[in-house]
Amino acid sequence: MLKLTPVLLALLATTASAAPATYQLALSVRPDGKAARDYTVKVTDRTCGSVKARTSVGEDEIRVCADSPEGNHVTLHVEWVMRADKSEVNTSSTAVVDRGGKLELAGGIAKLQVAIQ
Repeated sequence: MLKLTPVLLALLATTASAAPATYQLALSVRPDGKAARDYTVKVTDRTCGSVKARTSVGEDEIRVCADSPEGNHVTLHVEWVMRADKSEVNTSSTAVVDRGGKLELAGGIAKLQVAIQ
């Protein structure tokens, strides 16, 4: 029984060190001439998070996936739909972003800023 204990401890230590990184994403929808709408999403490596919100001035749908982490970099896949009045923005993008960095998507009548923390 004593011989198994170090093996179990080694397996537990290996499993604990393999935990995926967590990213907190600050999302800000900035429609032209209107107040920004801000959201926060947390994702881990190779997972996705989403926001769906409807307000009196519009509707937002944002899906962000984190993939292929390498050191301080992560690949973000962003899909964004914004509806306001009789207009709609529908865009998607993939970018490699550093932790602490920002990504901005332009959609004609609005912009989406994504900050990774």
